[in-house]
Amino acid sequence: MHPILFHVGTAGIRAYGVFSTLGYLLAGAYLWRYREEMGLSKGETFDLALAIIAGALVGGKLGGLLFYYHGPWLGLRTVMYGGLSFYQGFWGAVLATYVYVRWHGKTAAWVADRAAVAVPLGHAVGRFGCFLNGCCFGKPTTLPWGVVFDAGGRVPQKYLGVRLHPNQLYDLAGTLFLAAVFHQVLKRKPKPLPDGSLFCLYIIGYAIYRFCLEPLRGDDPGSLAWFLSTAQWIAVAHVALGVYFLARLRRLAAKAA
Repeated sequence: MHPILFHVGTAGIRAYGVFSTLGYLLAGAYLWRYREEMGLSKGETFDLALAIIAGALVGGKLGGLLFYYHGPWLGLRTVMYGGLSFYQGFWGAVLATYVYVRWHGKTAAWVADRAAVAVPLGHAVGRFGCFLNGCCFGKPTTLPWGVVFDAGGRVPQKYLGVRLHPNQLYDLAGTLFLAAVFHQVLKRKPKPLPDGSLFCLYIIGYAIYRFCLEPLRGDDPGSLAWFLSTAQWIAVAHVALGVYFLARLRRLAAKAA
């Protein structure tokens, strides 16, 4: 593990923070590249990127504290160094984006389709930071691609030196695949699906993938009931929500035709 990438004086620069930041920058760069198609000026795109980052950070931190770290009352260190929860960060970013585009009179559905590529791109980069940090690690495995972590990160003592599923890299591969597929779909002219459909498909696709990955996680993902983890129950809700909005978009497109 390499939780500290390098030092600036006596301050250690953490891999998790560096790659999370790079993920935000990559997602922002993708939106910047297609800003004209979304009907956004340079200034509006920059403001939107700031709103997305703020929403993701606030939502992700609150989600991590409440669902995985049992609340901020455990101490300032938990608040400062506790990780971010993807799902809550995702919806924080969605809320911030929706408020921004509505406030400026833009078309939310078209921005959402480009976000269906930008979000998994940024997510993939952030997951590599998880890998270096040792968080979100997998369960023990005998598979040849299992990884062995040493001391210094978030992997507990009992798993040090043990071959584990590289769960972080599984997640990275899945999100890159979704980004590549949706990017290719958006290149087709005319668009084969109603505006906003790709965003719904991303919600559904990643939720199904995440649900299947959860049993391979070796950390404590937070268990609620009926043997499903917190993330799995959230994934179930995401599939239902994505299917509902996809059907609604199709009905609206049929009426407009």
